Amino acid sequence: MSKPRKVLDISIPVPWGVIAGKTFGEERSIPVLCVHGRNDNLETFSQLLPLLPDNLYYVCIDLPGHGKSSHAEKGYILDLIWFTMTVKRIVDSCNWSRLYYLGHSLGGQIGFLLAALFPELVVKLVIIDSLIDAHTPPELLTRTLRNNLFESFLKLEKRSSLDEAPTYSFVEFVQKMIEARMTEVSHSHIKTMAERNLIKIGPDQFKFGNDQRNKVIKIHFTSEQLENLVKAIHCPTLEVLGRNSAVTMPLERMKKSSLRKNTNITVQVIDGDHDIHITRAEQVAKLISLFLSREVMSKL
Repeated sequence: MSKPRKVLDISIPVPWGVIAGKTFGEERSIPVLCVHGRNDNLETFSQLLPLLPDNLYYVCIDLPGHGKSSHAEKGYILDLIWFTMTVKRIVDSCNWSRLYYLGHSLGGQIGFLLAALFPELVVKLVIIDSLIDAHTPPELLTRTLRNNLFESFLKLEKRSSLDEAPTYSFVEFVQKMIEARMTEVSHSHIKTMAERNLIKIGPDQFKFGNDQRNKVIKIHFTSEQLENLVKAIHCPTLEVLGRNSAVTMPLERMKKSSLRKNTNITVQVIDGDHDIHITRAEQVAKLISLFLSREVMSKL
């Protein structure tokens, strides 16, 4: 039986507060930065991590406005670029020059952008049920920016005060998270994630601690820009998609995806939905473990 990993809570300072996280393993090895999806938190990886190689150093974070991390100040526009810059702040704060990156959903999109912008940094990229092909056609840019960013964002910003957030019992919150998720995630795992997302204000009274602005995180790139970003990914990349995912719909979207044109990217489609890293953790872990164990030939 392998020795249990050392687990530490961490807090990384950023200009608007702190990024909360947990580390697993010994810091002497190359870090694996693990980044969750929208309105999740680092507990999304709690099923997967114990099944991954124990000789690596895993750093799981709560993105801003998620879990135990600080919300961005009012006035910030929370888009893919801003979240990716936040991850780069974390990398710089930790003085990492090289890392492996593991991301689910929004965390995967951040990984794509980080690897494209900083190819010397990301040694290997693992993406779980996330694509970066959702684009804004040029002829719809003004309407999209007005309706989906300016108007929606400003409305949510007005409603983002925790003082005005509704309160629920813990059981009610768990049920709401189950209904919103629409995947096969177990009740016990939802409870674990809920505990990190909620703020207790009284006996069995909680408020959802996540930032309301998370609802309108957008990618405002054209298809040509996204295609060039994908071309800029030079590191070995593993993309694991859920065959029945309502988020990525791989059987339909992969036919046209620019990911297919990049020979550095290996795509695996397995049975399951958007949360395959939880509901198919053993199968996903085997794919990731094999991928991480392979030697890397530099293409820079």
